[in-house]
Amino acid sequence: MLFILLPWTLSFFPISDAFLWSRSDRNYGEQPQSLLAELALTPNEIGSIFRTQDSLQEYSRRSDCFRRVAGGIKVRCSALEMDEDERVSAAISMTLCELATAKHLSPPLECAPFSSENTPLYSQKHDDTQGKCVEALSRSAQFWSSYSGYLREVPQLCFSFRRWHDIDTARDIYSNITQEKIALLRYLSQRQHAEQAHMSAWDSHLSSLQNITTLMQVLSTRMGADAQSAINRLMMNIEKVNNPGLGVCSHWFADIRSIPRYGPKLGDSERECHQSLISTNRCYFC
Repeated sequence: MLFILLPWTLSFFPISDAFLWSRSDRNYGEQPQSLLAELALTPNEIGSIFRTQDSLQEYSRRSDCFRRVAGGIKVRCSALEMDEDERVSAAISMTLCELATAKHLSPPLECAPFSSENTPLYSQKHDDTQGKCVEALSRSAQFWSSYSGYLREVPQLCFSFRRWHDIDTARDIYSNITQEKIALLRYLSQRQHAEQAHMSAWDSHLSSLQNITTLMQVLSTRMGADAQSAINRLMMNIEKVNNPGLGVCSHWFADIRSIPRYGPKLGDSERECHQSLISTNRCYFC
C-alpha cells in the first residue's frame, strides 16, 4: 500500500516545483538585459529570484492550509529575516499541509499543535513541541523528505520576496526622483524662455535709444551750424552799422529769430529720449 501511495504523494513534494523553476529559468533568459544590469545583482541572486518568484503565489493558490502558511511567510519575511526556529515552524506547517492532502496518511500526534488553523504560525518558538514534532517527522523517511525540502525552500522564498520588494521600492524611489527632475527641468526651461524674452525686449529698446541718440546728434549739429551762420551774419551786419537803414535791421532781426527755431525740436527729442529710458527700465525690471 505504501508503494502505491508513494508516487502519488511525491507529486506534492517541493521537488514538484522544479517544473516551475524550469519555466522561470526560461523566462529569466527573456528578461531585458538593460533591466538586469540596473539591478546590480550577482548571477546567483538573479537566478534565485527568477527561480522562486512565483512560489509563494503558487502556494497561495492551493488549499486554505497552504494559503495560510504562505501568507504568514510572506508577512514575516517583509518584517524581518526569519531565524532558524521560525524556518523550522514554517517548514513543519507546510509539511502538515502537504500530508493533509493525502487521505490515507495522518501526521504525527506530536505535530498536532502546528496543524491547528487557530494557532499562530510562529507561536511555538522556543518550545519543546517543535523539537518533538521534528523528531516524530524524522522517524518516517517520507515525512522527513517533505520536511527537509520545505526547510531548504523557505529561505529561498523569503530571499526572493525581499529582493522583489526591494526592487519595487527602488523603482518607486527612482520614479519619484525622475518626476522631480522633470519638474525642475521644465521650470528651468520656462525661466530661460522668459529671460530670453526680456533680453530681446531690452535689445529692442536699446536699439530705439541708439536711434534717438543719433537723431539728437544730427539735430545738435544742424543747430550749431545754423547758430554759427546766424552769428556770422550778425557780425557782418554789425560791420555795416555805418549804413543805417531798415533793410539792415530787418536782416538782423530775421537772423536772430532763426536761432530759437530749433529749440522746440531739441526739447521734443529730449522728452522722447527720456520717455524711452523710463519705459525701457520699467520693462526690464518688471
